[in-house]
Amino acid sequence: KDNVAVLQRYYPNLCAAGRYFYKKKQYGEVTKFMEMVLDVPHMPIWGSERDVTRSRRYTDHAYLHLRSAYLNEDYNRVERYKSLVLADSAYRYNTLEMLAMSAFGRNDIPMYLDYLKQGLRENPLAPFFFTHLTDY
Repeated sequence: KDNVAVLQRYYPNLCAAGRYFYKKKQYGEVTKFMEMVLDVPHMPIWGSERDVTRSRRYTDHAYLHLRSAYLNEDYNRVERYKSLVLADSAYRYNTLEMLAMSAFGRNDIPMYLDYLKQGLRENPLAPFFFTHLTDY
C-alpha cells in the first residue's frame, strides 16, 4: 500500500514531464513519459484505483503521445493508443489525418487508404482526405 500511495502521489510529475518535453519539442521524450502515464494505471503496482483512466486528462495524454510519435516520425508508435484518442470527437479528425500519414510513412498503403476513406466518410468536406485519396 505504501508503494501505491507513493506512485499515485508522484504520478502527476510524469504528466508534467511529458508536457514539459512537448513544449521543448523533444517528442521522443514525450512518448516515453506518456507511455508511463498511460500504462502505469493498468499495472498491478498501481492498485485497484482506475478513476485516472476515465479522466479527460488521460485522453489528452493519449493524444499528446500520438501527436508526439507522429512529429518524431516514430510511426510504429503512433497507433499505440489510437482507440482511446479516436473515441474523443475533439481529436478524431486530426488523429485520422496523423494515422493516415503514419501509415504512409510506414509504407502501409492499404492502411493508409483505409484511414483516408474513413476520414472522407466522416469529413466529406475536408480537403485533406479527398486530395490524398484522389492520388490512388
